[in-house]
Amino acid sequence: MKQFVLLVCCVACLPCLYGQGQLEVYVREGLERNEGVRQQQLSLRKSLYALKEARSLFFPMLTAGVSYSLSDGGRTIAIPVGDLLNPVYSSLNELTGSDVFPQVGNVEERLNPDNYYDARLRFSLPVVDAEIYYNKEIRKQAVQLEEIELRLYKRELVKEIKVAYFQYVQAREAVGIYEHAVSLAQENLRMNRSLQQNGKVNHTVVLRSESEVTRVEAMLASSLVTQANSAAYFNFLLNKPLESPIVCEWPSVSPDVLPVAGEPEELSKLYKAETVLMLNKKLSQSFVIPKLRTFVDVGSQGFDWRVDRKTGYYLFGVSLEWNFSLGGRNVRRVRQVSIEQERLQSQISGAREQLNLRVLVARNALLDAEQQYEASLKQVAAAERYYGEQAAVYREGSLLYIELLDAYDQYVRAKVESNVARCATYIRQAELERAHASFNLQ
Repeated sequence: MKQFVLLVCCVACLPCLYGQGQLEVYVREGLERNEGVRQQQLSLRKSLYALKEARSLFFPMLTAGVSYSLSDGGRTIAIPVGDLLNPVYSSLNELTGSDVFPQVGNVEERLNPDNYYDARLRFSLPVVDAEIYYNKEIRKQAVQLEEIELRLYKRELVKEIKVAYFQYVQAREAVGIYEHAVSLAQENLRMNRSLQQNGKVNHTVVLRSESEVTRVEAMLASSLVTQANSAAYFNFLLNKPLESPIVCEWPSVSPDVLPVAGEPEELSKLYKAETVLMLNKKLSQSFVIPKLRTFVDVGSQGFDWRVDRKTGYYLFGVSLEWNFSLGGRNVRRVRQVSIEQERLQSQISGAREQLNLRVLVARNALLDAEQQYEASLKQVAAAERYYGEQAAVYREGSLLYIELLDAYDQYVRAKVESNVARCATYIRQAELERAHASFNLQ
C-alpha cells in the first residue's frame, strides 16, 4: 500500500517537475539570447581590450620616421676659410715662385639644411613609470567591474524571466477559469430558459442570464488579450519571436524552501569601486617617483637622398623626468580621492543595511503570500461547495436567481483570487531569490 501511495505521488508530481525543468531551460535560454546580456558582454570585451592596451605600454615601442627638408635663406654661419688659408698660400707661392696655391674666399653656410633627409627607427622602453603601472591596475579592476555588471544584469534578468513566466501561467489559468465560468453561465441560461417554458420563472430572469453570459464572455476576451501580452513580453525577454509557443506548468519547488544567500553584486560592485579609488589615490601620489625611459635610434641622414656607410648612424639615450606642480595640484588631487573614499565607505555601509532590509521585506512578503494562497484555497473549496448546493436548491425552485448568481460570482471570484495568490507566491519567491543573490548564474 505504501509503495502504491508513493507511486501515485510521484506520478502526480511529474507535470510540476517538468514545469520547473522547463522554466530552468527558459532562464538559461534567456541568459544566452537576451540582447541586454549581449550588450553587457560587448562592454566587457571592450574593457578587456583596454586592459591589453594598458599592458602593452610595458613593452618596447617601435617608431619609424622619415623627415625631409628644403630650405633657402635664413640664418647663416660665417666660416673664415680665406682668412685662415690665404696668408699661408701666399707664403708658399713666394717660396716656390709659382701660383700653385690659389687664393680662396670666406664661406657662409645656412643653418637650415637644404635637400636634407633623416630616416630612423626608434626603440623606446619605459624603465620606471608608476603611471603606466597604476593605469594598468585600474584597467584590470575595470574589467572586473564589467564582470560584476554583467552578473548583476543577468540576476535581474533571471528574476524578470521568472516573473514573466509566472504571469503568463497566471493569465493562461485565468483564461481557463473564465472559460469554465462561461460554460456555467451558459448552463444557467439553458436552465432558466427551460424553467421559463415550464412557467417557473419570468422573462426577466432569462434576460439577466443572457446579460451574465455576455459579461463573462467579455472578461474571457480581456483575459485572452492579457495572455497574449504576457506571452509576447516573455518571448521578448528571451529574444524570440513574440508569437512563439510557451510550454508552461506551475513549478514544483515549494515556496517554503528559502534560497541560500550569496554575495550581492551591488556590494561587490561597491567593494571594487573602493579598490579603484585606492589605485587612483596611489596614481595621484606617483608624482614623487621619477620617470625613467631609454631609447635607441638607428637610421640614416644626409643630403640628396644619398645612402652609404657615412650616412648611417645609431643613437642611444636615457631620459629622466620628474614633474612637480608648484601650485599643489597633485596634493589636492590626493585629498579629493581621500574624501571620495570616505564617501564610498559610507555608501557601502548604507547599501549593506539596505540589502538586509530588502531580504527581510522579501521574506515577509513571501510568507504573507503563502498564507494568502492557503486561505484562497479554502475559499475556493467553500465557494464551490456553496455554489453546488445553491444550484441544486435553485433547480428545485426554492431559490431566487439573484441568490444563485451571487453564489456563482463568489465561486468565480474565489478561483480568480486563488490563481492570483498562487502566482504572487512564486513571484515573491523569485524576488527573495533575487534579494539573496542565490541563483546559480554559471
